Amino acid sequence: MKFNIKLLTILILILSWGCKDPCKDQICLNGGTCVEGDCVCPNGYSGANCETVDLCAGITCFNNGVCVNGACECPPGYSGTNCQSADPCADINCLNNGVCISGICNCLPGYSGVYCQNYDPCFGVTCLNGGTCLSGDCLCPTGYTGVFCEIELLPNAFRIEQIELNEFPESNGASCWDNDGTCYGDIYWIIKDGNTNVLVSGYKTDCTSPNNYIYTTNLPITLSYATTYTLQLWDYDGTGTNPDLVANTNLTLSDIYSPPLPTSTLTLSNGIISFKFRGNWIF
Repeated sequence: MKFNIKLLTILILILSWGCKDPCKDQICLNGGTCVEGDCVCPNGYSGANCETVDLCAGITCFNNGVCVNGACECPPGYSGTNCQSADPCADINCLNNGVCISGICNCLPGYSGVYCQNYDPCFGVTCLNGGTCLSGDCLCPTGYTGVFCEIELLPNAFRIEQIELNEFPESNGASCWDNDGTCYGDIYWIIKDGNTNVLVSGYKTDCTSPNNYIYTTNLPITLSYATTYTLQLWDYDGTGTNPDLVANTNLTLSDIYSPPLPTSTLTLSNGIISFKFRGNWIF
């Protein structure tokens, strides 16, 4: 009898164990559901008890991007929260420390070109006194020299290629220069260095003042910078007669030279005669 009672007790215990609920002691967090003793977690959670928050849940990374800790890590050439934007600078290599912005290289000062590949050798070179930079070197205007055209030169001479006479005494006081019925003189130039004639020009007939008479005969001549020359206007009265001195003045080029930009036309006057020398300074 006692044996039967023990056997019955064992059977009751076996049957009771086989009917136990496997989810009775399982705790599923964050809205998880126990199924046959295991937690089935909602989107955004993981772990044995759904205790771990999944930061990448609901995040879609495009163009082969990968979500890491809730943020998309994009492959080269793409950007944006979800790697949705192609990077216009992905395949652009800006040289010489240029920076790509929106697909265009922004170059440092002194550089240019699509990829900042061109260097301007004149960047930072300041040429003075009207000088122009070419290939990194200053090309200086006439009258200047030096690395930056900072040195002013003094000329050696002036080469006269043309003389223009504008004003002169139209009459010899109350008398005419000529007695040929016109009264007007036949005017020519003599330029002297001491007693030596540097120029004797051709003459212009029946000259009136003011006017513009151009002399080129026996030109060009070269006048030295520091020499004082005598400039004379004469009235030609024909072969075998003595000419009349119309006007007389002195000229020293060093007295009229005026930098910074020497002109190729010297406009001169002494109050009696006005004229122009056209040519070039020689340095």
